[in-house]
Order: sequence, then C-alpha cells, then structure tokens
Amino acid sequence: MNAAVHETVLAAEDDDELLALLRRVGERCPLSFRRLYALTCDQLFGIVCRINRDRAEAEDVLQDVYVKVWSQSAQFDGSRGRPIHWLSGIAHHAAIDSLRRRSARPDRKHFTAPFGEEDPCLRLASGDADTLDHVMNLASANAVRQCLASLSAEQRQSLTLAFFDGLSYPQIAQRMGRPASTVKCWVRRTLRVMRGGLSVHR
Repeated sequence: MNAAVHETVLAAEDDDELLALLRRVGERCPLSFRRLYALTCDQLFGIVCRINRDRAEAEDVLQDVYVKVWSQSAQFDGSRGRPIHWLSGIAHHAAIDSLRRRSARPDRKHFTAPFGEEDPCLRLASGDADTLDHVMNLASANAVRQCLASLSAEQRQSLTLAFFDGLSYPQIAQRMGRPASTVKCWVRRTLRVMRGGLSVHR
C-alpha cells in the first residue's frame, strides 16, 4: 500500500494558515506551535518513515524536526516557496542524517517492512501529547543552554553555587573571594537574564 495514503497532505489553500503559524512560532508562541504540529506532523512523519523505517528512530527524528522548526521558523521566507515544502525539507534532511548516524552503528538491527506492506510507523496521531510535550521540553532545554552561554563565567558560577550547591550569599562570596553584595548583585542580574530569555518558552 502506498505510504502517501496515510498522510494528511496539505493543499495550497493551507499555505496562508501555515505562513501565519510560522510567523507566530518565530515569535515564540507555544499555542501556534501546537497548532502547526497538529496540522503537519502526519505528513512530516510519513516523510521520515519512508526514509528511516525504524519506528523508534523515526519518532526521535520527528522530535528533532520540530525542535529545528521551533528554532528556525523566523528564518522562513514565504516568498521563496510553500511552507509545507520548507517543513518537508527539514524532515527529509533530518531523516537522511539519521541514516548516516545509523551507519556508524553497524551492529544494530533495524526492522524494514517488506515492500508493498503497510508499515505501522506510517501512522502518528495528530497532536500526540507526549511527543509534542517532549519537543517543547527539548526547545526549552536549548533555551536554557543558550541563556547560560550568554552569561559570564562569574555569573554562571554564582548561579550554580546558589541554586545547585545551595550556598548562601556569604558562603558564595567566601568561595569566590568577592564581597557578598557583589555576589548578590550577580545572582539577581543573572536571574533577570534567565527570566527574560526563557519567558518566550512558557
């Protein structure tokens, strides 16, 4: 059975909605991201499965695809092509990359459905909550890493000592050889930076 029959193929009349959704996703709107996922996940999953027939890997690849969509949606230029073609290109390249990674693990066995038979991995419920929540968590984790990378070494150290080691301001000051007032200022400033960088992911 042809895999395409299992996909919700988006027509040209859907372009306006996808364009609007991508624009809002580029502005970090979670509700628009969920709507975009619900509209496109079946089609993108079908693309991934036709290239990588391993169900577990295909699901991982789909998550990677939407993390990329979340981070790169602001770069989409509607004058250069249809939104679904841009999304499909991301899915296609991600699936190809997954096969390249597989080639580095030659001992692992993968299931491939016989030609002409229906592969159960070609179905994925639109808006699957577990998959979408995991994508959002991955996007948030990337945002945390980006925020941490923007901090100075002293800011990162003061934040780590305060929230992961549980030290008080005087203890941090003693550990870092800095006045307690300076340490307190660092931590507060760092929290403001983190809140500003992560608020768009809520």
